[in-house]
Amino acid sequence: AVASVAVARTPSQAPTPTVTPPIEPAPATLADFLKADGFERRGRPESAAPLYRRVAGAGLGDWSTLAALRLAKISINSEHYDESAAASRQVIASQHPEWSVEAAWRLGNALASRGDDAEADQAYSSVVEFDHPMWSPVAAVDLADWIIAHAKPSDALRTAGPLLEYALGAREHELAARAAFRLGGLYELVNDSMAARAVFRRAVLLSAPVWSAQAASALDRLRT
Repeated sequence: AVASVAVARTPSQAPTPTVTPPIEPAPATLADFLKADGFERRGRPESAAPLYRRVAGAGLGDWSTLAALRLAKISINSEHYDESAAASRQVIASQHPEWSVEAAWRLGNALASRGDDAEADQAYSSVVEFDHPMWSPVAAVDLADWIIAHAKPSDALRTAGPLLEYALGAREHELAARAAFRLGGLYELVNDSMAARAVFRRAVLLSAPVWSAQAASALDRLRT
């Protein structure tokens, strides 16, 4: 079971996979879910949340689990951290082979946002240990960011460095570049400019719009 780190930045964002549950719901429940999905897609989360909440509490297997996952996402974006944590835990308890990993990451976000440091650390760590191709690198960078914000550079390099090295293999280039930029910054803080330049170059080569550009600026700074 995933246990429940205040994070000094906005948690990573990643897409929610679109999956159709195999269980046939009651017509009214399906109507609520589809209405909620439509509201969410049109940028009206405040209208989607009560419908997802109703489906999540209906006890209809995967439909309720997916509704809880959507509710967890909407609730943290609207700063309803307790509801996000509760919805995430519902998904985790289902032991769904895909959604429970994402839910553990979202639980980490909710707990971090409300200041539950130790529990958020455990949630993020459990996702990293799962070695999921999408969610584990995201959780690794989120956890590394918290460590960097709270530890001395030498300690951060020792503990967050392996997390960032792991995230360098992320299939999403922006996330991998972010990890490389963070790692390069740590090397720079401990005065290892050669290692910093090498990692910044790796970030630049990923051609990610945001973090590759940041790494290019860091490389220019190290050349002066």
